[in-house]
Amino acid sequence: MAVDLAGRVAIVTGAAQGIGAATARKLSERGAFVVGVDIEGDKLRSVMDQLEGLAVEADVTDPEADERLIRRVHGEYERIDILVNVAGGTLGAGRGIEAVTIEEWQRVVTLNMSAPFYLAKAVAPI
Repeated sequence: MAVDLAGRVAIVTGAAQGIGAATARKLSERGAFVVGVDIEGDKLRSVMDQLEGLAVEADVTDPEADERLIRRVHGEYERIDILVNVAGGTLGAGRGIEAVTIEEWQRVVTLNMSAPFYLAKAVAPI
C-alpha cells in the first residue's frame, strides 16, 4: 500500500545523486513537494527539474546555512513535514587511514554526523 504524501513538504539532503535522488523521486511520486538540497548545483537541478519541488544548492555542513534553509522553506511553504538526511560520504577518506589528514577526517565527521544534527535541530521547533 503506497503512502499518500499529497500536501506534504519534504526536505531531502544529498538529492543530486544516488540514494538522495531516489528518495526525492519517490517522495515526489507519492505527492510530496520536495526541497532537494545538495552542494552540487548542476546535478541537483537536473534531478529536481523532473520533480514537483525546489532545488536548493547549499552546504549542509554549515549550521547557519542550515538554519537559513529551514527558515526559508518554512516561510515559503508554511510547513515542513519530512526531513531526510541523506547527504554523506567518505570524501576520499576511504583511501586508507595513513593517507587521511585530520582536516579531511573532520570534514567526514561533520558531513555524516554534525550536518544531520544541525538540520534536525533547526526543524525540531516546527
